[in-house]
Amino acid sequence: MLKSKIVINLFILSLVLTLIFVIVHFFIKYDLFRKKEDFEKFVKEQEKILLIHNISIEGIKIIKSRWEYGDLEGNFVKNLFNCPEDIVYKSNIDDFYLRCNPNYIQCFYSAASGVSDPSIKVRLNNKEYHVQVNQIFKEVSAYSNKKRFYKIVSRPVYGIMMNISIKEFPNYSRDFILENNCDQIYLPRRKYSSEGHTWDNFNKDIFVDRFLVSYRDVLEWVSYAEGDVAKESDKQIIIPKEREFWATAATNLHIEQMKRYCAFKGKQLMEAHIYDAASFYPSNQEDPYSIDNMPSIYPWTKDITDSFIYRYKQMYIRNRGNSKMLAALDLMLKEEDCDLAYVRDCIDRYTRKYYSGVTSSWMGMSDILGGEMEYMNNIFEKDKNLKLSSKHLDVLSKWHSLGQRATYSEEKNEITAAVTAAADQNMAPEVGKDLNLNYNDLDDIMGIERPYKIGFRCMQIQIR
Repeated sequence: MLKSKIVINLFILSLVLTLIFVIVHFFIKYDLFRKKEDFEKFVKEQEKILLIHNISIEGIKIIKSRWEYGDLEGNFVKNLFNCPEDIVYKSNIDDFYLRCNPNYIQCFYSAASGVSDPSIKVRLNNKEYHVQVNQIFKEVSAYSNKKRFYKIVSRPVYGIMMNISIKEFPNYSRDFILENNCDQIYLPRRKYSSEGHTWDNFNKDIFVDRFLVSYRDVLEWVSYAEGDVAKESDKQIIIPKEREFWATAATNLHIEQMKRYCAFKGKQLMEAHIYDAASFYPSNQEDPYSIDNMPSIYPWTKDITDSFIYRYKQMYIRNRGNSKMLAALDLMLKEEDCDLAYVRDCIDRYTRKYYSGVTSSWMGMSDILGGEMEYMNNIFEKDKNLKLSSKHLDVLSKWHSLGQRATYSEEKNEITAAVTAAADQNMAPEVGKDLNLNYNDLDDIMGIERPYKIGFRCMQIQIR
């Protein structure tokens, strides 16, 4: 009896232990299975995130290329654009104008730039994905009442913010920023000389604007700027309503407004010695420690005899008594001459070009001689703050020479000017009264309108 009871108890114990073992084994196996499921789910989620990221990056690269290179199809010069609120074709505007131009981005992604399908296709892992640029940003009344594909940002860099989504992943969207630096050119590190002063930029990076600030630039500033970089009076600056004039240089700003505009872009107003560094043609570009004791007087050549301005002066000297030859001088002016320096003689013969890829400086800066008068700060000679060489002076003027600056006083509303001795070297005598300008003569000699139309550009210094 006892023996039988022990056997039964052992059997029950064995059964319980077996049951416990089965239960424990089940839960261990279930838990491992669940963990494996969770792990596989996690891996798939990470793969999805990585795929979305890679699609986004490839899509942004395509958008960035469009931003930096503009009208890749050449539709602008074919007059195929249909976005009159943002961009209007004019034959004297180069397509460089469209690079890093938010208005072009608006036009392109509205399918109004001659490209009927601006959608972005990205192919990864043998599959095609569709990146969409979203029109979600606040409308700007100065352009139209339509939502924008971008908004202007000035921090951490100056550029545009855009938003994209991916058709195959409908719950995903992403903001990103494209920096606006197409207009900037880098000033090489070396020693430079300006107005008898030697300086260098070995410990800093200096970027200068390729072109003068345009009305389109100013409109962008007053439409988006907030805080100290724009005042209420800035919003009263007159901007041409006709979009085809937005590419022209803005010449109706006060000096403080020029400074605020540059500050909005994270820059400062151009300084005269840096302007000289970007325009004087260096004789020895290989040696950054060399100083030019005989600086060039023209920005596109070291040899003065290779300049059309010099050739015209020499022809004037040789034919001073020949009225027929002097009358024919204007007919000898070529369009490529006016591309380098748009002087008064060019006005009746050739249309002024804007944002032209034909630059007159050794490092790519435009509108150095001729064109518009240009204001700049001068840390060495404070009063010498105005580049007077402009479309108001004929080709024989001594002011069409590097380093020649007049004095502009906004408070007195006057310009005073005297050519330095250096400008007399190899120059022909001036026509009329244009030898030593005083401001009583300027209206008659130059036909300058009042208030004076003066352009400007910005620069940026980054300490290393």
